[in-house]
Amino acid sequence: MIGQLDRASFHIGVIAGWLAIAELLVTAAGWQRIAHRADGHLAWQVIPFGLVAAAGALLLGYGNKGALAEYLPGGSNENSFDDAGLYSMFVFNDNGPWVPWWGVVFAAAGVAWLSFRGRRLPLWLGIFSAVVVLLPTVVLGGTGAVAGAGVIAPLWITGCLHLADVRR
Repeated sequence: MIGQLDRASFHIGVIAGWLAIAELLVTAAGWQRIAHRADGHLAWQVIPFGLVAAAGALLLGYGNKGALAEYLPGGSNENSFDDAGLYSMFVFNDNGPWVPWWGVVFAAAGVAWLSFRGRRLPLWLGIFSAVVVLLPTVVLGGTGAVAGAGVIAPLWITGCLHLADVRR
């Protein structure tokens, strides 16, 4: 099985992951600026904290993806691990880059709360954020699968980046 893995896809994956982490940290900084000028509602703080939590956990998840790019045949340190060691990395990689996106789902929950409860953010953003929270939560509750956040949370980040304008 290990011999069938494509090292290049893990290499591309770690680069894409590092870009996503940078995006999350810049977005968190933008939301933090907004939070400092906001009315002190706790949900304002949940948003950047969720994004930073996701970024920190994604360092581990995508770091493992980079390790596979390094240790699989053709990598810079190939033959450093036997198939059992590589398989262990592969198994961790199965959820490692997906699970941390739950931090973004928690940030989306903060946005939804601020939109619905206090009308502090636009209604459309609250609806969009609520969908981002509900979809992976329903899947998690119904099946136990945790990777759904990694599918939908990046869409939420892309959809609301303009709110985290760090030039403000």
